Amino acid sequence: IGLNNKVLYSLDFSGILIDKKLNIDIRYNDKEYNDETIKALINDYKDNLTKIIKHCMGKDKTEKTAADITKENIRLQELSPYLKDIDNIKNIYPLTPMQEGMLYHTLADDKPELYNEQLAIKIKGQLDIELLKQSFNRLVQRHDVLRTTFDYENFNKNMQIVFRERTSYVEYKDVSKEKFDKELYIKNIMSENRKKGFNLSKNALIKLMVVKIERNTYSLILNNHHIIMDGWCLNIIMMELFKVYNELKYGYKAALKDVVPYSEYIEWLNNRDEKAAKEYWKNYLLDYNEATLLPFKNNKVKGEYKDNQVDFVIEEDVTKKLQTIARNNKITINTILQSIWSILLQKYNNSSDSVFGYVVSGRNPEVKGIENMIGLFINTVPLRVKTKEDMTFKELLANVNKSFIESSKYDFYPLADIQALSEIGEKLINNIMIFENYPVDSEGINNEILTKNDLQIIGFKSEEQTNYNFNVIVSYQDNISIKFNFNESLYSENNVIKIKEHFENLVKQIIENEEVLVNDIEIINEEEKHRLLVEFNDTKADYPRNKTI
Repeated sequence: IGLNNKVLYSLDFSGILIDKKLNIDIRYNDKEYNDETIKALINDYKDNLTKIIKHCMGKDKTEKTAADITKENIRLQELSPYLKDIDNIKNIYPLTPMQEGMLYHTLADDKPELYNEQLAIKIKGQLDIELLKQSFNRLVQRHDVLRTTFDYENFNKNMQIVFRERTSYVEYKDVSKEKFDKELYIKNIMSENRKKGFNLSKNALIKLMVVKIERNTYSLILNNHHIIMDGWCLNIIMMELFKVYNELKYGYKAALKDVVPYSEYIEWLNNRDEKAAKEYWKNYLLDYNEATLLPFKNNKVKGEYKDNQVDFVIEEDVTKKLQTIARNNKITINTILQSIWSILLQKYNNSSDSVFGYVVSGRNPEVKGIENMIGLFINTVPLRVKTKEDMTFKELLANVNKSFIESSKYDFYPLADIQALSEIGEKLINNIMIFENYPVDSEGINNEILTKNDLQIIGFKSEEQTNYNFNVIVSYQDNISIKFNFNESLYSENNVIKIKEHFENLVKQIIENEEVLVNDIEIINEEEKHRLLVEFNDTKADYPRNKTI
C-alpha cells in the first residue's frame, strides 16, 4: 500500500510473498488501537498459522475441509456426519425461501402426498429399457438438483447437499400380458407412489418407473419432490431424456446445452434488494384488512385433504375473442383471466377490493442460462385488484397489467414475509391461480426428437397437491383449459360447478363488450335469475293460517 494512499479502514491487514517468505504488514489507527494490542494480535496470528502448517505437514494424504466444498461459513464439526463420504460432496448451500416453506410443511404436516409431483407419459413404440435407465442416469449426473438431499439437523441453518455421484432410481414392471384394466392400474400405482412420499435427508428425490402395459405401449411415471424442481422443469427433463436416449441407441448427437448449476440462482437471489421489496409489498397491501373468500365453503368439516377437480374448456370461438381483446389492449390472456377471477371474487364478497394468489415462474433473465436450469424457481405472490364504481372492464385490464409489471420486480420476495406485512397475515391468500406452460410439449418432443426413432408420446397426465384448498389451473394452447382443483372436505363438487358456471357467465359478458362497467357485470345468467326470482319466491301454495311466517 502506498504511503500516500488513503487508508479506508481502522485496521488493515496485508500479506505478500518475497523470496518464498511470507511478510505480514499491519496498518492501524492508533486512536483506536494501542501498540500492545497489535503486538498481541501479530503473535496470536503467527502462533495459529504455525499450528495450521504443522497440522497440514503431518498429514499423509490430502483432507478436504468445508472451504474446499462450499462458500458457506460451515464449521468442520458440522460436517462430521459426512466425513466418510466427503469426497463425494460437490457443494453445500442454503435453501431458497420457497424451499424453506416446503421443507417446513413437509416435516410439519406429515402428509406424504404434499409436494409430491407426478408426471405420467404414455409412449408407443419399442422402448429399450436398459438404454432408458442409462439415459435417466445421465440426466441425474448432469443436473445438481437431481443429486441433492436436505439437511435440517446438522448445520446452524437448513442446507442442501449436492453429491458428485448419486445412483438414479428406475423401476420396471411388465403387465402387458395381464387382463385387468391398465388405465386403472396406472392410476392406482400413481396413488401408491404419492402415498410413499420421500425422505428429504436420505433418499433420491426423483424416481422413474416404467410400466409396459401393452406389447408396444409403455407408461413412464416420473415422481419428484417439489422442493428440488417445479413443473416448468419437466419439459426440459423429458426433452433431454429422449435426446440422450437417441444418442445411446442411434448415435444422434444429443447436443445438450451447457448446464448452469442451481447454486448460481441462489447466489443471484441472495443479492436481491430485500429492503426495497419489503417496502413495495408493505405499501401494496396497505389498508387491506378483510380476506377474500370463496362461497360455499364448509368450515365445520375438518379432515384430510380430499383432492377433486372440475375441468372445463373455453370454446375455440370464445378463445379467439379473448385473444382479440388481449391483442387490442397489448396484454396477455393471463391478465384477462386474472381480471375475470378478481371480479368474480369481488361479487362473491360484495367488495371492490380483492386479493388472491398467483404463481410466477421466477426465472429471471438476469440469471445466465436460467431458461435451461433445473430447480425450484416459482413463487406465489398476491394480486390485489381494486375497482371503482364507474370503471370499465377495459380500464380494469390496464390496471391489472400495470400492477403485474410493477410487482414483477419484487416477485422473488417470500410469500411468508409478504403475509407478515399484511394486517390479516396467513389469511391473505385463500385461493391461487396457476398458468401452466408445462408439463410436456409432447408435440415438440414428437416432432424434434421421437421422429428419429419409432417412439411417440400419445398422452400424458400430471398430478400435484398444493397446500391450498382451491386452485385455478389454466393451460392455454388452441383452447383455454381450466381446472378447479379443490379440497372436497371443504367444497362440494356441486358448489364448485356453480363457481365454474359463474366464471363462464362473466366470460360471455366480457367478450360481448369489453367496455362494460364492472359494476354491471352479473355472475348469474337469466335461467338462474328466473329460478331465484320466480321459483324460490313462488307463494301460490297456501299455508296454515294459524302459523306465523
